[in-house]
Amino acid sequence: MMMLMPVFMLGLLVALVKLGGFVEAGNGFKDTVKVRAKLVLPKTGKRLNLIIGGRGDEDSSLENTSADDVRERVTETDKENVGIGLQYFLYRSESTNLSTTGGMRVRTSKAPIGVFGARYRYSLPLDGWIARYIQRAQWQTDDEFLVPSQFDFERRLPGHVLFKTTLAGTWIDSEDTYFYGAGATLRHFIDTGKAVS
Repeated sequence: MMMLMPVFMLGLLVALVKLGGFVEAGNGFKDTVKVRAKLVLPKTGKRLNLIIGGRGDEDSSLENTSADDVRERVTETDKENVGIGLQYFLYRSESTNLSTTGGMRVRTSKAPIGVFGARYRYSLPLDGWIARYIQRAQWQTDDEFLVPSQFDFERRLPGHVLFKTTLAGTWIDSEDTYFYGAGATLRHFIDTGKAVS
């Protein structure tokens, strides 16, 4: 899997475009394009954001999954991954933030659903590394409740390279199951607005 991730910043608007793809034996090349934009709403003290694309405040990374999961998630993304929502920060500091999100996800195969959730994020510098813990709780109006947890460990390497390893898991109420995974990524920053992963 290879991704090019340009970031565009225009005042209070930040847009992330992920251009990626992978090759699978017998199935050829599958390309992906994902767009996520965040607009910091004026006169809110940078506490309220309008999020467009992706799934609200969910990270839409494909880096830490098996080939079967990637194929399934790319197919799902193509059909169902269009949304809009508001993210409100209840608390924000350099190392910690707590936010809530509410919005709607539009799916081509089904009726739109409401998505509501909370996210806690804590970062801790550790001798050249950054350790990050992210805990979410999300409820969707199609009666699905999920609780994703994630641990990230990042380190800047020489030559504009970032090494990141992630341990993640999600409990899904409707399936009474816990999915988990681990993975590592190297990102090379081309300039301040672009990276190759």
